[in-house]
Amino acid sequence: MADCIFCKIASGAAPARKVFEDEAVVAFLDTAPIVPGHVLVIPKKHVVWYTDLTPAEAGPFSKALYLVARQVKQASGAEYVNVLIRGTRIPHLHAHLIPKLPGQDSTFDKMLDLHQFIQTHHHHKLDDAVLDKIARRVNDATM
Repeated sequence: MADCIFCKIASGAAPARKVFEDEAVVAFLDTAPIVPGHVLVIPKKHVVWYTDLTPAEAGPFSKALYLVARQVKQASGAEYVNVLIRGTRIPHLHAHLIPKLPGQDSTFDKMLDLHQFIQTHHHHKLDDAVLDKIARRVNDATM
């Protein structure tokens, strides 16, 4: 897509601090990092949503997420690496790899703590019949 900044980065038409690249995927440092070592992973093909990838495309994307997350963890000394997959704001599929640095709680960590609090204290209370129905619908959905 001509005006997509991520497509420009993927093609080499726009600069980026690349940390990984193969034939299908590119990973680069986020220009507005939440913490040092925050990396974005994108498919070179322009798609907006993770579910827009074909199964054959999802494999290399997922493999790149794994490999780059391990690199980020090792390079940053992180306890672990959060993965957040998006297609919003910049309408091109991208995964944020956000390291959890020892002794530091980033805004992202605090947001996840809030999510856990809400999930624990204010979640939807669904009975077994509703949960069974949802599970059947997901299981029966076409892939």
